[in-house]
Amino acid sequence: IQGWIATCDASHPECHAPPAADKMPLRLLDLDAAAIAPDLQLVECKGQPPAGYVALSYCWGHTARATQLRTVRRNAAAHRRRIPLAALPATVRDAVVLARLLRMRYLWIDALCIVQDDEGEQKREVARMGEIYANALGTVAAAGA
Repeated sequence: IQGWIATCDASHPECHAPPAADKMPLRLLDLDAAAIAPDLQLVECKGQPPAGYVALSYCWGHTARATQLRTVRRNAAAHRRRIPLAALPATVRDAVVLARLLRMRYLWIDALCIVQDDEGEQKREVARMGEIYANALGTVAAAGA
């Protein structure tokens, strides 16, 4: 896979450049925050240089909305400091491991990068999900969880 990415970077100018600043998601998960490794950190994209990222596409499941770790108003500040890798569902942990193996620093996951109890933000970001996936360097699709 790293060979494919290298070929794409070398051969396709449109693939080499990160998305424009106005095309970036609001937030990404930083997988390379050395001070808190192996945990993650939620970072704001606004005002930062655009960066390449990988996106995760997966089904939350029927009961996951109530039980899955997600970013909500009450834990958003804590997620900007640290998200324990061990607290994440297996599908999400697997995506983190894969992204790290591919040497990707940033990962976008809707449940963690969108504040789930902010209706305005959720509506805006859900409307942009096609753009978020299209601008990702790649998308990990979990076909079964």
